[in-house]
Amino acid sequence: MIEENKVLSKEQRFEEGRGFIIGETVIAEFEPTVTERYHYKNMNSNEEYDVYIVVTKDIYGNTASGRVSDFLKIDWYRDFGIIDIELSRKGKRILAAKLQKEACNLAEEYCHEEIVASPGFYINEGVPIMVMGNRAMLPTEEKEKLTVVSSSTSLMKTIDIIDLKERISTYINFMPKVTVVLFYAALLGAIKPLLNHLSVITDFIIGVVAPSGHLKTSLTRLYTKWLVDEDELEISFDDSIRSDVLQKRIRQEAGQNFLIDDLHKKSNTYDQNKYKERLDKAVRIMSKVGNSALVFVTAESLKGTTIFSGHDRILQIKIPRMNSEDLEAYKMKMSNISHPYMAEIAICFVQALLDNYQDVKVTVEQYIGNKIFYNKSKFEMPEWCKGSTRIGNQVRVLYLVEDLFCQYMCENDSKLSGRIQLHEALEETGKIQVKQLEQLRFREEEEDILLVLHQIIEEGTNCKDIHIVMTESQYSSGDKNMALLKDGCFNIKGDVLISVLMKRVGRPVSLKKVSDQLHKEGILDEDSDKRTKKVASRRHYVINIAMLENYCKFLEVGEV
Repeated sequence: MIEENKVLSKEQRFEEGRGFIIGETVIAEFEPTVTERYHYKNMNSNEEYDVYIVVTKDIYGNTASGRVSDFLKIDWYRDFGIIDIELSRKGKRILAAKLQKEACNLAEEYCHEEIVASPGFYINEGVPIMVMGNRAMLPTEEKEKLTVVSSSTSLMKTIDIIDLKERISTYINFMPKVTVVLFYAALLGAIKPLLNHLSVITDFIIGVVAPSGHLKTSLTRLYTKWLVDEDELEISFDDSIRSDVLQKRIRQEAGQNFLIDDLHKKSNTYDQNKYKERLDKAVRIMSKVGNSALVFVTAESLKGTTIFSGHDRILQIKIPRMNSEDLEAYKMKMSNISHPYMAEIAICFVQALLDNYQDVKVTVEQYIGNKIFYNKSKFEMPEWCKGSTRIGNQVRVLYLVEDLFCQYMCENDSKLSGRIQLHEALEETGKIQVKQLEQLRFREEEEDILLVLHQIIEEGTNCKDIHIVMTESQYSSGDKNMALLKDGCFNIKGDVLISVLMKRVGRPVSLKKVSDQLHKEGILDEDSDKRTKKVASRRHYVINIAMLENYCKFLEVGEV
């Protein structure tokens, strides 16, 4: 390259009819020039690269332009339509050196930076960035300095809002004590990635609970679905979808809300447990992933749908039972909120938070930070939470969302933002939820696992949670989902026993505790030195069915 630099130090010019000339030597029948540089940075892969705009003119007066990332690998014919068969290898290197020199000396106004990111929240050199679907946002003052592009092809709904305050009021007050919570829960989905970045814990999902036909799905869709293709953001509990696929979809839609619709009671245990597994999976995703969509579920009831540790991660919004006249009146009014205004409100809210990011950080700290730094915290856990830290945190997060919305979208008008209505609605449903959790905790503590085991054995070959066979010829001790029912005994390996019990009760079960209880009650046929016996060359728990039945009958008498 030293030789090329020496050549470039001579006088350069372009002459029509001759071409690009250095000194008195014609290098090429065209001249390329670098006019702009674009620096691309991918926030997800951390990949960074430059692309240059190169403009050419040839001896006939023709011009062309193209995007180039490597000056040494330009195909002049393919990229610019220039016949370069007469261009020597040395000539190509001289042109590459010319372009490199020009790229280094480009004026600042011709150098652009473009960031590519998938949906979520990011900080780039101190600048906050939020991507929702195909919409990429950053502080207004940074828009002339920086370009952000979404890697998502999911189109956000858009509409011009002339009467913003009226629209806000309509959404908040549509159904008293219901839609005010739904409104702020939906907006939490928009700013959840931002809040998680600021250490706000949002490890819960939203459960919209109502009797059949009471608009729970219709309202949830209207408030939470902001993409043009709404199917991207919804599945049913009955849909066939692998857990890993569901998890991926929820992760990909950060800044949105994801609806799992129609949780209801099923007649058979297998389907009911499948529902439980899907609900628990959604809860676990919220616990682990900050840059993700917020999950909503709709249900006629959440009773018996999950274990305590999952149930207390569901913030419930309850629609009360109504008569047919009231329901019909609400259906008629729904046209007032059927347009995509909610999506635009969410976008405006996010933009306002980005424009005031430093002040937003202060407000967040006043809700979650150390009180030493402030005269008074903005949040005190309500007494009705009865020390439940998870419910208390859910209330804290919704209070925070409303506070931010009031400051930056309602000009600090708490009446417009519905602050009192929100607090009252959360208290009313929260008290019910606290009571339900207390009852659920008590039931789980009191539940006798041997009764569950007895129910599984009684189902026999009809059991959907495990494959029970009646003869040794059908039995494979290597199968991790099989048990042998023979000669009045239920033979099952320890890992299979725990697996089927956890499927049935929907919570962790200790093998040691089950083994201790079976041994204590004299229900096991045991070896002299072990609690298990060899069956089909492997160690099994051999459960005496008659003894187990006697134990269960004794419990039933005691309960009466």
